[in-house]
Amino acid sequence: EPLLTAIQQDLLMYVGQTAELRCEASGINPNTVTWSRVGGRLPPGALPRGNLLRLPYVQPDDTGRYRCEAVTETGISTSDIITLTVESRQAIDIRIESSRRVVRIGDDVELRCIVGGDPAVAVSWSRVNNALPSNARTIGSELEIQNVQADNGGVYRCTVTTPSGVFEETYPLAVQGIISSENVNFNGVNTRSVETRSVVFGSSIVMDCKVNIPPPISYTWSKQGGELPIDARVNNAILDIPDVHTEDAGLYICTGSNAERSIDLPTLLLVTGVIPRFTGINSYLTLSTLPRAYLAFDLEISFKPEADDGLILYNSQRAGNEDGDFVAFGMSGGYVEFRFDVGSGPAIIRSQTPVENNIWHTVKLSRNRKEGTMVVDDGAPVSGRSEGRFLGLDLVENMYLGSVPDFGRVHKQTGFITGFVGCISRLVIGKAVTVDFMRDAKSK
Repeated sequence: EPLLTAIQQDLLMYVGQTAELRCEASGINPNTVTWSRVGGRLPPGALPRGNLLRLPYVQPDDTGRYRCEAVTETGISTSDIITLTVESRQAIDIRIESSRRVVRIGDDVELRCIVGGDPAVAVSWSRVNNALPSNARTIGSELEIQNVQADNGGVYRCTVTTPSGVFEETYPLAVQGIISSENVNFNGVNTRSVETRSVVFGSSIVMDCKVNIPPPISYTWSKQGGELPIDARVNNAILDIPDVHTEDAGLYICTGSNAERSIDLPTLLLVTGVIPRFTGINSYLTLSTLPRAYLAFDLEISFKPEADDGLILYNSQRAGNEDGDFVAFGMSGGYVEFRFDVGSGPAIIRSQTPVENNIWHTVKLSRNRKEGTMVVDDGAPVSGRSEGRFLGLDLVENMYLGSVPDFGRVHKQTGFITGFVGCISRLVIGKAVTVDFMRDAKSK
């Protein structure tokens, strides 16, 4: 029987902590779970993600009853309640001090968890949403991180266990990277003095605004040329982005102000790990069907091949090798080749010269009814046409990038029998739809 069960039905948190409410899904797709608050709305900063509801920096007015709910495929509704209580102050005083105000790559840093009010305590350390790094070790109430690396940043948690209860305090550790080697335009001036931070796609990052002016200081965060990520949380000097995507890259500016002056501190955020590499064997991404392609389509794809043969893109009408419409693109004997079939035989469009391996290439593919065009690296266009009287391209199956699950179920006219070896950095559909591989892929 499908069932939703609260992992912890009564949850006690303290002001400023992050509450994570979770319901175990049995016989239910966790991604279909929805969250609500009994008798009111979810807090403005709430982050529902399937069967997990994350409430950063909770306040007393976040106290309440929260419902997780899901409806099965047969129409059966199941739910459970989690009661959250937020108290204003802890029974003991906990604070975390760092041996360094500014932490750079290669530094050694010690975080000290200082506890007052109850000497009979046990202290442990953890990192929020991540394991402690391999170069970290705990010594009593201290956490030492030697030879700090860029991925050591994050929110570190000191957990204090006493006879009267368990208490926590967190510390955002921001690691300053190397200075950018590229010019960055900030306030109309090209400068090399902008701090550069790198973060892997899908992970979290914490940026700390360390302006050197006398307190009290008020802080404002902004992103040049756009808005802050939708799930970003600002807590005074701290900007926390819990789930980084490609569009989160850019220049972030923290403005620190007191009664006398204001200072802007820019940070350039680079997102890494978003360029998939394909090995040619069981290595592919599954994407949605190529949209609005019946009469025409335009594609632009950037790739770096490491082998002379391999299927880069494939979409078909049927999951079989005998008949049906299809579109295919890939490497064939060192040349790039574009094929499509609208029902009466394939158009085969091949580059005039081979392309070089291990360097980046950009190819533009266009089709209008039976006519097709391919442009390689801004060179001269190469054209071809599909024979017969049919004009429309019927695509129903998923689109595959890099290879396919089974070449035995690929149209026999595609001309490809192996997967692509190399990297694909960019796929643009139409004039403006850029595919985010990590976000839009159905399977990887």
